[in-house]
Amino acid sequence: MYAFLAVFERGERHRFLIDIQAATTEKEAVDIIAEDMDYLFELIIDGDERKALYSSILIYLQKSKPRTIGTKGDDIAGVLGHVLIAIIAVLPSLVPFIALRHDYDLAIRVSFLVSFIVLFISGFRWGMYTRANPWKTGLLLVSVAVALVLIALLLGG
Repeated sequence: MYAFLAVFERGERHRFLIDIQAATTEKEAVDIIAEDMDYLFELIIDGDERKALYSSILIYLQKSKPRTIGTKGDDIAGVLGHVLIAIIAVLPSLVPFIALRHDYDLAIRVSFLVSFIVLFISGFRWGMYTRANPWKTGLLLVSVAVALVLIALLLGG
């Protein structure tokens, strides 16, 4: 998915540049830029200044050349990085199965507990990073996980 989304994003930028360069009038090209960028600037720059900014951007983009869209080495490196992070994130939950291999029921409950602790810590840190309430963010992540586990258990999982 990571590589697919990276290629998709490059495709959108490519389409954006092609659309701007294919515009027949400056107003049409500025309207294309405005459609793509207004959400970024409309709250901080008034209409006339935005139009001037878009006209400046247009001058730069008319001289630009489209880049290739296909998969690149950075995409593959990103995919491998995501896979590595996913594997590392799961390792703490697997330790109880190794340590308690003779008592599967206890291992699964300890694994749940470890997973909830890791999720809380991740949510707490995420809350600190985003300047949201870290306690609420951590508890929200754990609450969702607990709900999913309860649903799975009720369904026989």
